[in-house]
Amino acid sequence: MDSPSSVQRIIDEEIDTTPDEFEEIVEKVQPSQCKFGMLKESVINWVNSRRFGPSEPSHITLTVKDDLVCLLGVPYYSPGFDFKDPFNHTLAHGYLYKHKLNVYFPKEMNLESVVKGELSFKSFEECIKFLELSGVDFKEKLPVLVHTHGGGWIRGDRNLPFYGAPFMGTHYAKKGYLSITVSYRLASLENRHPTQVEDLSRAIRWIYDHCQSLGGDRDKFFLSGHSAGAHLVSLVSLQPKYLSAVGLSTDCIKGVIAISGIYNLPKVFGGAWKDSLFQKFYVIPSFGTDLEVWMEASPLHHVKTRQGGEEFEGEKALPPFILFNAFSDIGLEHGGFEFFQKLQSSGVKVTHHIIPFTTHKSVSQNINTVELAVQFVSKRLQELAQTEH
Repeated sequence: MDSPSSVQRIIDEEIDTTPDEFEEIVEKVQPSQCKFGMLKESVINWVNSRRFGPSEPSHITLTVKDDLVCLLGVPYYSPGFDFKDPFNHTLAHGYLYKHKLNVYFPKEMNLESVVKGELSFKSFEECIKFLELSGVDFKEKLPVLVHTHGGGWIRGDRNLPFYGAPFMGTHYAKKGYLSITVSYRLASLENRHPTQVEDLSRAIRWIYDHCQSLGGDRDKFFLSGHSAGAHLVSLVSLQPKYLSAVGLSTDCIKGVIAISGIYNLPKVFGGAWKDSLFQKFYVIPSFGTDLEVWMEASPLHHVKTRQGGEEFEGEKALPPFILFNAFSDIGLEHGGFEFFQKLQSSGVKVTHHIIPFTTHKSVSQNINTVELAVQFVSKRLQELAQTEH
């Protein structure tokens, strides 16, 4: 039998964990009841699912969750790869798990009468055919909100409540929007930048092409992200080459919701001692050591400062932004305010909010964040409606 202290040694040797994670692991796997081999496997599997997301079935699931009809595990990109390559099957980095998204339908779509229990489909097309045969007719096209989770680029998943995507996804839908949450391959030696932003671009392309069959209006397309996810949605909105590579323009993005993001990789905290630690544990594993790569991957450096209303010939208008920081945001509020000032000086419509009584984790699980975000979307939709007339 193994004691908690021996479990800690196993964890230290196999994976890096925090004290809080260790306590949760001990409680979950009950080490006093396990033999060594079973314990080691249980610990590693549990921590991997906690950080990177649970292993998923190969099928697509249509079900009811949190009083909303949801479409779970929809593949958005199938590059064609060697199924014998174990790297492609890993929870953190593999195509099988990370090139997927979840769709949350608002109650206004009245799908509850069609979806009874849990339904499985081999493909997205099969699911759409089922909805059509069931009499579902998405006549009214709703605005689309696409949310991207955080986790320092090296952990996280759209299915993990810890990283906020389930909360943001369900609450956007409860406010009447077609809400979609996206996973992407996490950073590693094999999957460093620009893998993550390229995956997001592929997801955006898929959603843009298919959202109308789900009741969405691709002319009302908004991006949302938290932490590393806020970095990714900001970068894909400000650096046109990523969407251009999948045949889209940044014009398709009508607004960006960035929650506690990272916008300037060389100086995340303004040059404080925290920068060196953050770079060691997050930036270098995700972006390497080349400063030019860090600059290119920083949304801040893709915003040009205008003087006195100056405009750059041939340059398209940047989408409006709403920026959030937590009340206690581990120092990221410095970068948030710096990004706000840069956008504002560039003539971009931008607002910046500090959410009271929140931390970096809880700000993406707070109803006040959602309320302000949907107010931003609603105002932007009114502006778009006025320009059409």
